[in-house]
Amino acid sequence: MIDVGYNKRRRFVDMVEGQGLTISKACQLSGISRTYGYKILNRYYEEGDSGLETRKPIPITSPRKISNLTIRKVVCMAIK
Repeated sequence: MIDVGYNKRRRFVDMVEGQGLTISKACQLSGISRTYGYKILNRYYEEGDSGLETRKPIPITSPRKISNLTIRKVVCMAIK
């Protein structure tokens, strides 16, 4: 399966690195925000081509997670 997002991000990096376009101009031509453009470039600089692959969204918090205090209470009750 071809990752369309990867190809777009790869083209963006090529515009900046290969063609020497400014980040602003490359973002404008790619139809992305500068914030996202910098995010793409930073991932590319840190991870290489693998940083351009599509990632699954990871939640920052887990509202359904059981607190450690609740877990300790349940364990204590189970032990008794």
